[in-house]
Amino acid sequence: MFKGLALAVALLIADSACASTLKIREYTRLGTSSTGGSSPQIAQEPGHDMSPVTFTGTPGSSAAFAPDTNLIGIIADAQFCYKVGGSPTADTTMLYVPATTMLYIGVSGRDKISVIACP
Repeated sequence: MFKGLALAVALLIADSACASTLKIREYTRLGTSSTGGSSPQIAQEPGHDMSPVTFTGTPGSSAAFAPDTNLIGIIADAQFCYKVGGSPTADTTMLYVPATTMLYIGVSGRDKISVIACP
């Protein structure tokens, strides 16, 4: 009985140790060039950091973006697949992003992002 309990506790600890984190920053506008020309493909700081999303082989989802958000920057400590929308659920067949790669995505206010560990 104790062996079974010890195995269950070890698996629980191992699963929580394998959780990864997606960090999200919301932006309300694109950056502008110093000459007033076309906007470069960068975000205008300061942005607003959201609560990080924890994910494993099970999808994790963010809270809804602010109504005026139109761009997010995301980066995670592990490779992941993602989906953006009103009620998204990511799966491993979707576009993946390598670990520690910063990615900017155009979004609509009140959307969410869902992420899952991707092989």
